[in-house]
Amino acid sequence: MEHFPGGRQAKAPLNAGPAPVRSPEEEGLSRRVNLPLFAVLILGLGLSVLAALSAWQWSREKLALRFTQEATAVVDVLRGAIRQTLTELQGLASFCSISEEIPRSHFRRFVTPYFDYLHPLFNPSLRGMGWIPRVAAAQRPRYEEAARQEGFPGFRFTEKNAQGQVVPAGIRQEYFPVYFLEPFKGKEAVLGYDLASEATRRQALEFARDSGDPIATAPIRLATETGNSPGILIIFPIYQGDQVPADPETRRARLKGFVQGILRVEDLVRHSFKDLVGRNLEVYLFDELAPEPSRFLMGYSLTHGSPLRVDPALPRPTPLRTGLFQAAMVDVGSRLWTVVVRPGAHGPFPWHLWLPSGLFLLGLVITALLGLYLRKRQQILNSLRNLNEELEARVARRTKELQRANAALHEKIRENQQTQQELEQSEQRLSLILESLPTGVVLIAAETKTIVAANATALKLMGGTAAEILGNTCHSCMCPAQEGQCPILDLGQEVEHAERVLRRCNGEELPILKTV
Repeated sequence: MEHFPGGRQAKAPLNAGPAPVRSPEEEGLSRRVNLPLFAVLILGLGLSVLAALSAWQWSREKLALRFTQEATAVVDVLRGAIRQTLTELQGLASFCSISEEIPRSHFRRFVTPYFDYLHPLFNPSLRGMGWIPRVAAAQRPRYEEAARQEGFPGFRFTEKNAQGQVVPAGIRQEYFPVYFLEPFKGKEAVLGYDLASEATRRQALEFARDSGDPIATAPIRLATETGNSPGILIIFPIYQGDQVPADPETRRARLKGFVQGILRVEDLVRHSFKDLVGRNLEVYLFDELAPEPSRFLMGYSLTHGSPLRVDPALPRPTPLRTGLFQAAMVDVGSRLWTVVVRPGAHGPFPWHLWLPSGLFLLGLVITALLGLYLRKRQQILNSLRNLNEELEARVARRTKELQRANAALHEKIRENQQTQQELEQSEQRLSLILESLPTGVVLIAAETKTIVAANATALKLMGGTAAEILGNTCHSCMCPAQEGQCPILDLGQEVEHAERVLRRCNGEELPILKTV
């Protein structure tokens, strides 16, 4: 009895017997037969792994190339946006440098296209443009009064105190107030603010004045900023005369003022990358010349088109220089920004795994199919081999049976020949006996009533030769009875030593003693 889970039982077959034991030769044959199958499976698996690794390496190289191309495009786009902004500010600087007196209306007319959404010169990266004249202490009342006369009744030079409150600017030798500012709406508190009253802005003013080149400030918080995005000021120095003085001393003496562009970093990045949104990339910006806590500017996700939530205290781009990345330096008004581009949070283009995975699975499928084919083929060959062996066994058994049957037949033939010889000898003896008898003996076929044999005495009694008598019916040349009236065969009589009449061939009748 066999027991199954759940309490079920199954009876063993009545004819079950011990499993057949294969011979060592059969075991060796089985191992030799399975070797090609194992070799194909191992080779197929190895080739599949090799193809997948090769495809993975090719995909990685292609991925790196594509990433490099896209990261380079990101950096180039950012450089282009900054270059466009610097070019526009350079144009404003040229406008201010050729004018002895700059009317407010002329300034507004010149810069308005840069803030008009429908104008081809519209630049959404700029939050504003301003004119910062160099005002000596004696000129301060005249400048303040002129601004009030132009429609700004509360205009005055201002600065921030230690508590961050806007207060009237203190007395000093010269001022650098924001005198013109466009667009003006929403920035009323900035108008009149003395940039030289704050250390970061004053440092940028002095560097631009002495170098004669446009200068960007370190990251600052704009007066109109309501979020956490830093801003920068790009400052162009304006000198009296057509040429930039050759030495710093002359530049300081002939300084006329500054043109400033106000940029919010997030607006600059968002505008620069508006056509790249959707790519699986992340961009990180660092100001390499800023103080340690303020170097990180922002992170931006091109995948979602929005800023990244990154620890603002991230001091350097070093932690981002791992794995797949590209870093480049961008010149922003004599300041160096490090731009680090990395793949997005979802990984670097997941499609690069499709090809190696597909090749590996395809290799496994082909290997499995080939293994199944070889296994089926081997099973067929084994079946044919078994059938051939069974056929050979049957032929051997049949051959033995035929040999035995042939031997038996030969024995039977020998016996028949011996019997035939004995019969012939018996017939010869019988013939001699019959021929030597003094009594006439005639043999008649019962079915045809023809005479088939007669001894010499009988032929003599009937008066004819064997050729004349043999083959005739008995009633035509021997018995006087009519046809169909044979006493023995037709009438069923018995005759033994009875007196009868023999009809001879010449018609004579001869009395005889007849026994049938």
